[in-house]
Parts: sequence; structure tokens; C-alpha cells
Amino acid sequence: MLLKGITLTADQKQKLADLRTRDREAWQKDHPRGANGQDGANARPRREPGDTTGFGARRAEMEKRFDARIAEVRNILTADQRTQFDKNVAEMKAHRAENGGRFGHRGEKNS
Repeated sequence: MLLKGITLTADQKQKLADLRTRDREAWQKDHPRGANGQDGANARPRREPGDTTGFGARRAEMEKRFDARIAEVRNILTADQRTQFDKNVAEMKAHRAENGGRFGHRGEKNS
């Protein structure tokens, strides 16, 4: 959605692919998983319904990572492409604000 209406060069596509790879590797390093999806003693306990402990901190961390990713992608684009990209980012943020700040579509409210 963020690159909607933007035609990328082969070099830009490669830089974005490299960025995704670095992000994935960093995520896996920070969130190691064993065969059953957990890492034993290092696994974060499952959150029970209604438990908001630590949720604000996790959301802030996700927001920080998101903003950093936006800046990295923006640096790959040309000035003309950034105009469309900034518009797409603004639309996505408005959509998230309408849905309680959620990153995905899960749990959207029906009007």
C-alpha cells in the first residue's frame, strides 16, 4: 500500500529487498523461536484477554520501528516518488487512526 502509484527502478527494488532481508534478520535475532514457536525460558508469556500489561510499550516499539522503516524506504526513493509515498503514508496513518491505531485489519470495528 505504501508504494501504491510508484514505479520503482531495478536498483530501488533491490534496495527494498535488501531492507526487507535486514529487517527480517533483525526480527529473528530479537525474537528467536524454537521448534514449537517458543524459546523456552526466553519466551514471552501469552497475553490473556483483557491483560494490557506492557501493551503500551510494545505498541510504542512497533511505532518506532514503523517510523524508522518509513524513513529508510523514503531515502531509497526519488524526490518525485517521495511525494506519492508521503501521500500513501498519510492515508495509511489516517486509516490506522480510524481503526484504533491497529497496524492490520484484524478486529476492525463495524460501523
